[in-house]
Amino acid sequence: MLTWDINTTSASLVFKATLRRTEDHNQTKDVTFRTDFEGFLPLFLTVKGAYTKDVNNHFVSLVFNELSTGNTFTSWANFIRPFARINANNERKLLNFANAMGDKIKSTSPTPINFYNLIYPFKLSDVKGSTENPVELMTILSNGKAPTAWIGANSETLVIGGLQNHTGNTNVGNGRPWHFNMVDGTKSGTFIWYKDSQWFITLVNDWRNGSEGYTRGFAPDSAATVRFTSDKGKSPFINGVASATMLLLKAIINNSH
Repeated sequence: MLTWDINTTSASLVFKATLRRTEDHNQTKDVTFRTDFEGFLPLFLTVKGAYTKDVNNHFVSLVFNELSTGNTFTSWANFIRPFARINANNERKLLNFANAMGDKIKSTSPTPINFYNLIYPFKLSDVKGSTENPVELMTILSNGKAPTAWIGANSETLVIGGLQNHTGNTNVGNGRPWHFNMVDGTKSGTFIWYKDSQWFITLVNDWRNGSEGYTRGFAPDSAATVRFTSDKGKSPFINGVASATMLLLKAIINNSH
């Protein structure tokens, strides 16, 4: 039997079984061990109900069954923060986790991931009640005018994707976790610095057919995460959700906000 053990210090699956001796079935031994499946934990998560979509602001929110008890922001925090910190020096596990999340979101999303650029993996109502999350403060500072979509990934917000601060005077992201600013934020051409190169989270221009009104969703596949032609075929990420998840993991490890 597999069960989850998620708390403030660890996130793992617990395997429990009863072994019986072949020679004497009356002799048994209970065994228990914990595993993080080399980082592929997101593959074992299941989505509770349906995704909530905001078509106008291009974001989705969802809750995982395994993280649905109590305050879902806290449950998500207890899932992703310990994993990131425990495996801070294990690049393989971090990459497995990021790509597993990219696969989980893409395979369960009712909307293609290139049609949105921000994921709340918890209830929005739980975010606003969290004292450690800056969304409530953002709204106060802006006299209640900060839209729900005005947020980016960092060690406090714990969202996937969203805003990055601009690179100089350009309209593209700077490749780093978002530092709160009421005017400095873009969802165009966001990316992550990883392995001495840059990999797209969201895209800049209309890479589809020119007829779509919105063009800055998550990179839909591995090829679309490649920013430089010299890196063609070398992307470590299966899609933009995966590269966004890695950015979040690194933000947690480095306490970037």
